Amino acid sequence: MPQLFPMNWNLLTLYFMIIMIMMTMLLYFNYKPISTHSKMNKKTFVKFWKW
Repeated sequence: MPQLFPMNWNLLTLYFMIIMIMMTMLLYFNYKPISTHSKMNKKTFVKFWKW
């Protein structure tokens, strides 16, 4: 059991980091003008999903 706990903790922290990054990205995209940055955002999203 002691060996399992650190792994779970790492997973939780990783999920939290991903959620925070996604939230910041969403806020950034929402506040920026969509008409000028739509193509760039799509490219970045495709890169992230492929990576």
